[in-house]
Amino acid sequence: MDIYKSLGILGLKDKEVAAYVALLRLVEANANQIAKEAKLERTTMYQILEALCDKGLAHKVVKGKRYFYAVEPVGALEQFVKSKISTLDNLLPLLAGIAGSHSAKPVVKYYETLPDIKRVFAGRADSKEKLVRDFAFVRNVVEVFGKRFIDNQIEKRLANKVKVLSLRRGPKEKDVQDDWYIRADESKDLLREVRYLDSKLTFDQPLITIYDHIVGIFSSEKELSALIIESQEFSKAMKVLFDIAWATAKSN
Repeated sequence: MDIYKSLGILGLKDKEVAAYVALLRLVEANANQIAKEAKLERTTMYQILEALCDKGLAHKVVKGKRYFYAVEPVGALEQFVKSKISTLDNLLPLLAGIAGSHSAKPVVKYYETLPDIKRVFAGRADSKEKLVRDFAFVRNVVEVFGKRFIDNQIEKRLANKVKVLSLRRGPKEKDVQDDWYIRADESKDLLREVRYLDSKLTFDQPLITIYDHIVGIFSSEKELSALIIESQEFSKAMKVLFDIAWATAKSN
């Protein structure tokens, strides 16, 4: 792996990369020493080092009347990247509100890598209607995403006060396998209502989620894919079908 190229992909400029790697080697040094190690002009060094400090990758050390710079532990790079992801999570709903806001044409998107599938799944927690309708085979959902990711999404959804109507295959006892499932069913604090379809109407693989103008179809771990349909008309039709099924389903 090319360290310099990878750091650039993570958001550092070329000169910042050179200075950061140099400081990693030196641990603590003055601007002149860092410039020499990084093979950069000293006149631009202070600006570059201040940028690294702003990103949380280094900090300034005062010794008498002299200034030195010390590198932060490499874990600081992870926090730098996580802050970008947090910014992206907040930005995506805003951009989604802009994108297609003047278009009536439906948009169909297909994903087949787990990071992309998780990212589009996370959009449920930002529902503007504050309501998500799920046809959910829960065991497959856990197998694909993992309990930690799902719990994180539950927390995010609760913070946004988004309710879920979860329509699952019946009977109930086949869905409830451990404490996690029981908690999901019985806790009103989760803003979730669960009902069960007749056992003759079983479905064993995908999660179908409907919210706002979006219908998402998430496959099992075996196929690992997600199909996202953004359409006012299609989502409205799917909501009607869900509500019909919901009205005939049982709560226990």
